Amino acid sequence: MTSPFKAAMMQADKNFAQLFGHRLFTLTALAPEGNYVLRLYSSQQAAYEQQGTKPVLRNDWYKQVIEEASVFRGSVIEDVMDYFPDHKALSDMGLGAVINCPVCHEGRVIGTVNLLDRGHAYDETDLQSVYDEAQKLADLFLGCQDLFAAQPFSSSGEETGAKA
Repeated sequence: MTSPFKAAMMQADKNFAQLFGHRLFTLTALAPEGNYVLRLYSSQQAAYEQQGTKPVLRNDWYKQVIEEASVFRGSVIEDVMDYFPDHKALSDMGLGAVINCPVCHEGRVIGTVNLLDRGHAYDETDLQSVYDEAQKLADLFLGCQDLFAAQPFSSSGEETGAKA
């Protein structure tokens, strides 16, 4: 990834940390065909590698975040167990609270901003502010669209790289 993109993502990490707090911050772009996401950035490279891919599961989370472009919030790890196959790894990292915020362009979700922290770290009052801040990253996500052509993805739905 080119340094202007990386620098912008690192700045977004800092901004979201100052505004809302997090122990893990990731940015994921939705593939144009919508069947997988590409991790563009992770604040914890050792645990959640940048530029890995993972399948998009068509479940209630997908309906809320991708189809309805609505922010998802989980207060504790039990709230995300049905949606996140890697919930045990998140729990082992001391993470429980999650905000997944869609980033939109021309009425379509192009990615998500993902904040994770200790259980009960976020509440309903955070959601609109997180959404507003996340929309400022739309141009950054659009600038990364060409990365999809270079990323392998298993048609069987298996991940490449580390989990995110």
